[in-house]
Amino acid sequence: MKVYKFGGASVKNAEGVRNLRKIIDDEQNLFIIVSAMGKTTNALERVFGTVQKSDRAAAMAEITVLREYHAAIIDDLWHGPRRLDAVEELFAELERVAANTVYRAEDAELWYDTIVAFGELISTTIISAYLNYAGVANRWIDMRRCFLTEQRHKDAGVDIEASAPPTVRPRRSGARARTTRRPWWPTSSRPSRCRCGRMWTVC
Repeated sequence: MKVYKFGGASVKNAEGVRNLRKIIDDEQNLFIIVSAMGKTTNALERVFGTVQKSDRAAAMAEITVLREYHAAIIDDLWHGPRRLDAVEELFAELERVAANTVYRAEDAELWYDTIVAFGELISTTIISAYLNYAGVANRWIDMRRCFLTEQRHKDAGVDIEASAPPTVRPRRSGARARTTRRPWWPTSSRPSRCRCGRMWTVC
């Protein structure tokens, strides 16, 4: 299996997304990673700044600009007005986070990761939907459901052991094999958000 990584500048507009499709068009068994589109991360950092200041109006204004930017890319890709429910749900979730977060300085890195991660979530949702629309079948995977990280927000490493899939333990002769499912997170801590966005494989 090949792994392709596309940076934000390469998918900053509809033309860039179409070029991504051309690059992967003839590939099989491909795993694709995509960054947030254009300067989205910078914009989300500004949203985080408004949350720090408890400035809800400024947060909503920043999110509106981001929503319009991504909507323009979607409309261009589909050659006309198009609504992607999954993208709308992500923006609604981002608005809820910005509006309802009770900010505490000790949680700064947690909320930074939570807010900035929306860039990759939105970009990959759009691109995966577009590829399916354009005839490139793919499966979109939320890597937050696959990887567990350490508790260092903004600098977390993947906990390989905790992220491992269920294992099958052999038993004594004649006994049935026993599947051991690892806990979703280490019992001593809650899961961290992994700021890796979403990834998918091209079928």
